[in-house]
Amino acid sequence: MKAPFTETLEFEPNATPAQATPFTPPCALNGRFDVPRDRDWFSFTAHKGQRLLFTSMTRRAGSPAELLVRIESADGTLLAESDPGSTNDVALDVTFAKDGPVRVLAEELLRR
Repeated sequence: MKAPFTETLEFEPNATPAQATPFTPPCALNGRFDVPRDRDWFSFTAHKGQRLLFTSMTRRAGSPAELLVRIESADGTLLAESDPGSTNDVALDVTFAKDGPVRVLAEELLRR
């Protein structure tokens, strides 16, 4: 059976917005926290009215990671952020107000 989405693997270095791994939605993003304080940035171009659901698969995969996901415009304006107090997998439903570059940050809250 064919997977419903392509998979985009992070490639290091991608610990800063300037180093973000590009992707084209819809897809599955696959990242790994290899060292303490690791951050994974991804980037894509959003389209006005486009609606995307960003979900994580940490808890369902048995990971102890406390994941934080932030969606930002290219200038750093926060568009959406996961609840840092939640112990569930992340689910962010975002509809973009305009065309333009967007960045996605994934990091482990405890920075282990």
